Amino acid sequence: MEDEEIKKEEAKPEEKPDKPEQAKPEPVPEQPDNSELNSLKAELSRLRIERTAMLEAVRMGVDSRQIDYVLKLAEFPENADAKAITAAIQKVLDDVPAFKSENANKPKGFRIGADNPKQTPEADAIAKAFGNTRKD
Repeated sequence: MEDEEIKKEEAKPEEKPDKPEQAKPEPVPEQPDNSELNSLKAELSRLRIERTAMLEAVRMGVDSRQIDYVLKLAEFPENADAKAITAAIQKVLDDVPAFKSENANKPKGFRIGADNPKQTPEADAIAKAFGNTRKD
């Protein structure tokens, strides 16, 4: 019987009472989700480009009712600066001149007097019939 007890004791793994506890690794703090931050940065950049493009379109004489269409047709590069935005809008206006306002080419400010359109040949003929001469 003693032999059996000795064999049982030998079969048991030895327990060391003075065994130091293993250091548990400290949990790594969760890193913030960069995808959300990147999407917000992209949205901010898009809004900045859109705002700059809208102001530039108004400055270039785009009809106010057509600005949205011009901005949708313009191809703005990512992180575009003012020159790239102006070039993109100008390309759209060159391709589709109907987007430009009719008032864009008219001088701004006050004008005294009436328009002086050039006389047509019909008006010259009528003036000649009545003996009027044109003074230039």
